[in-house]
Amino acid sequence: MFYIREELNKVLMLKHGLHILSFIIMCSVHFNLFAQAIKDYEHISIYFGEHTKANVIGLERTSDNQLLCIQKKTSFFSLFSKKNAKFSFDYIDNYHLPKSRPIKFFGNGNKTQLVDFSLLKNRVLGVSISTQFLKNKAQVYYHYIDPSVTTKNNHGFALEGFDFDYKKIDPSRLFLVENYNQEYATLMYFSNDRKEDFTTINYALINNNYSTTTQRTFAVPYVKNAFYPLDFIVINDSSQLFFSAHSANSQLNNILNKNKYFDKIVATQIKNDELNEWVFHLQNKYLVSAETKVNENEILISGLYTSFIDGKIEGAYFSRFDFEGKLLAEHFMPYPNHILNYINQKELEAISDNYGTTEEQKMYEVIDFIEIDNHYLLTTEFNAKEYRYGGTDAPGTTNIVDTYYWKTHILVSKFNRQGQLLWCQLVPKIQRSINDYGYHLSASTYCDTSNYHLFFNDSKANYNEEGAYNKVRELPNRAQFNTSLNTIAHIKINIKSGQMMRKSIMEREESKTIFVPQLSTSFTNTQVQMIIGRKGKKYSLGSITFR
Repeated sequence: MFYIREELNKVLMLKHGLHILSFIIMCSVHFNLFAQAIKDYEHISIYFGEHTKANVIGLERTSDNQLLCIQKKTSFFSLFSKKNAKFSFDYIDNYHLPKSRPIKFFGNGNKTQLVDFSLLKNRVLGVSISTQFLKNKAQVYYHYIDPSVTTKNNHGFALEGFDFDYKKIDPSRLFLVENYNQEYATLMYFSNDRKEDFTTINYALINNNYSTTTQRTFAVPYVKNAFYPLDFIVINDSSQLFFSAHSANSQLNNILNKNKYFDKIVATQIKNDELNEWVFHLQNKYLVSAETKVNENEILISGLYTSFIDGKIEGAYFSRFDFEGKLLAEHFMPYPNHILNYINQKELEAISDNYGTTEEQKMYEVIDFIEIDNHYLLTTEFNAKEYRYGGTDAPGTTNIVDTYYWKTHILVSKFNRQGQLLWCQLVPKIQRSINDYGYHLSASTYCDTSNYHLFFNDSKANYNEEGAYNKVRELPNRAQFNTSLNTIAHIKINIKSGQMMRKSIMEREESKTIFVPQLSTSFTNTQVQMIIGRKGKKYSLGSITFR
């Protein structure tokens, strides 16, 4: 899935925030199960390995069903130079996180900074950047990383067309987009133009043999504040599709950095060095958050929509496109009134203690979009960020600004190819954290043939002694992360009927760790979700097994 760097902050802040950069573990799903069984339930079992000192920010499944993780070694000196960042890549076949084996990255003999990475089949493609001393130039390199080989140094290959004036280049706008079949990765750079300028895009295709096949530069006739990239899809070396959501409304352009509302979708086809564009208007409605999914036959886009620029959603949006960028179908599916009434009232009530604050963002975002038996499941979550100010705000005084991260209610809906909403379920929750990029917030998702599962941190006060949810007709208590009150909530929704069950399944007193939902990844072939727990500076690798 494609995200411009502003939206990648959720991921990249996990990579770069908390003085944590990326950790990738490559690990077979056929683990030696020496981890302690924390709890067994009727349909699931939970395991956790021992805690070890590490910096874990992600788990990814490779094409051959191995688990990929990256670890970054941090030190006091790395805080003063980005070029001191050291990554290690390891295979794992048990629940013990490995000792870091740091790799240094180079380009043309100069030390470089790794800025992004992606999967190509079962290996890692990295991208780094270096500033050439006294030449005022910044050069971009790509790196082939094989986790099965132990090496201290990795030398990259320079990309022509990706050498920039070092004063103008913004590394946060340089990133890799993994193609849907992992045959290609696309390295893209969105120029840091002035707000009123059209946007220039540099991109290079790198195939799974780690050779570049296509390099191009093209300009889109939109200022950068007026559009939001959705996906870049590689059909083959000579044909690519770039999907983006747009707004022609100047009022919308002024607020796009906070809450994103769009009134059209644009498909840009790049074929045999020719540029073609198709514009699809959204029938006097606005798209609020969206996710793309690509299968062998078509491109799917789903998200939420509203009729007004006020953040109050009305239902689910769904469209299908062919590989030429032509619209096949488009549907707007209203949610039931009782759900809309609840979320429009409660989503702000859940964060109603915001006194003396400035809101930076407040909207629903897509966290999962999957296809199952010609039907679709869309999962969205309310997301807010705010700044709270302390001190007297007087000249000569010290003022403190704290960033509050909120993740609250979740909506799960099912619909078919004809645009019929089959059911919609609301999962009430309130999560908040301060100055940590929301590291322990949100939910992990898992889908089997019969049920859709969510797991997230919650408060024990929301459940009775048997673990049953007891806040059916009221707002739940805010999630807690201390040892005495933290618990993990398990939501199970029957895919056919939409019937939902909610229970408390594991408390921190038992696990001795805090669940990190955003680091989870699923292996449906073995009915396992790999998970991460965190305890201070130590991490543990675990799993949830489904029966």
